[in-house]
Amino acid sequence: MLHKTPYNKDNVADSRVVEHLVPLFEKYGVQVLLGGHWHDYQRYPPLVGQTVVPTTEGGVTYIVTGGGGY
Repeated sequence: MLHKTPYNKDNVADSRVVEHLVPLFEKYGVQVLLGGHWHDYQRYPPLVGQTVVPTTEGGVTYIVTGGGGY
């Protein structure tokens, strides 16, 4: 769980997270990452880097669950 997920609907949300943490999420098999910050709901298909992959090939599913506040 992070305050900001590395990606949001508009683009890369936090380049530092993408550069430093996304490789660790992938290396250690993180399946789902939850974040907030944006006051909406966003769900991404499994990603390796910024490439969509089938669930059978792993990848991280990023979910923004920032419903509180609006």
